[in-house]
Amino acid sequence: MIQLLLQPLTLILLLLSLPLSLTMAEEKTYRVGYFEQKPFSYQQAATVASQDEYLQTFQQVLKGKHWETLFELAPEAYISIGTNLKEEGEKQAQLLVSGAYGQLDAIIVDGHLATRAILKITNNNPNLPIFAEGIKEPIKEGFIQSENDSGIDNFTVSITPGRYSKMFRTFYNEVHFKRLGLLYHDEENKNTQTHLENAEIVAQEKEFIVLPYSLSSSRPSTQGQPKIQMQQCSQDSIPCCLTALNSLFMRGMDAFFIPSLDCFDWTKNDVKPLMDFLIDKKIPTFTQQDSRSVQGGAMMGFTSADLLATSERIAEKLYAVLMEGKKPRELQMVSPTWPRIAVNASVALKIGFNLSFEIQGASDEIYEEIWTRERIQVGGR
Repeated sequence: MIQLLLQPLTLILLLLSLPLSLTMAEEKTYRVGYFEQKPFSYQQAATVASQDEYLQTFQQVLKGKHWETLFELAPEAYISIGTNLKEEGEKQAQLLVSGAYGQLDAIIVDGHLATRAILKITNNNPNLPIFAEGIKEPIKEGFIQSENDSGIDNFTVSITPGRYSKMFRTFYNEVHFKRLGLLYHDEENKNTQTHLENAEIVAQEKEFIVLPYSLSSSRPSTQGQPKIQMQQCSQDSIPCCLTALNSLFMRGMDAFFIPSLDCFDWTKNDVKPLMDFLIDKKIPTFTQQDSRSVQGGAMMGFTSADLLATSERIAEKLYAVLMEGKKPRELQMVSPTWPRIAVNASVALKIGFNLSFEIQGASDEIYEEIWTRERIQVGGR
């Protein structure tokens, strides 16, 4: 009898004497890569600061959930490819997926170019889940089948239905313009850069006119300016965009939507000449880029969603897939968060426009002056 009682006791003592690593399974830390089209658009700082802040915010979210040992957003696998760089995007996507920056368990992608490159390389790899953000029209661009089904087992994306139609309605209801200027590079990019189709739908509803201008196919107006050959406007340069703005103004533009073009990107150019032209002509402007555009001279904007809320959403998705075993395709794609509204009171004053109490009350960010590029790049410091 005594011998029978001693056997379990001996076993317990033996287990207690073993190293901890042998008595319990070692917890895995999942490495996550980040692949973006251009510097993280939720921030107002320069590229390096944006990356640091994104990593810090994501780590803050993980700590709040006690998940900091479960997931690591690897700094060495944080890749930016720039705008309109298709070949570079596919090259970097191949390196990321092949393990050149270390073996990854998941990839977060931002922007349609980066997403398309990653999906082409991964080819629905069930062992590498892809979480996409920052795709403006994922259904129209063919990334997903519907709001409820991505159509790809290893892929999910965050979408906000009706976002861009609401954006144009909000701008119109505040300004009541007659002719809205839209500028884009070419026909292929007219909806990703200016949301032309959404603007035309709202134009029919509100009875205003859309004035489209394609840099690659529209012949610039030469009234009041030197003649510019078409090949000079094959790129989204400041001179070409300034010529386009002048052409739109001559056609009666009384409001302008700031597009996703390099000439309006404060991280790549000093956009001041373009904003000065629009302010001088008393043109109300609206943006859907980020706070930088409003800081630099746009009157109003739907800025990008809150960084903290975005990090929370991504962390929840990572947990559902990597810890609970769900497929990315099974996750909800409709985002519960709406973009923030920003206004620049100084711009409104300069162009003689009175911002309504309603839009001021609904704004998350109100700027009292126009910032220089240097100030924008350091986040207002």
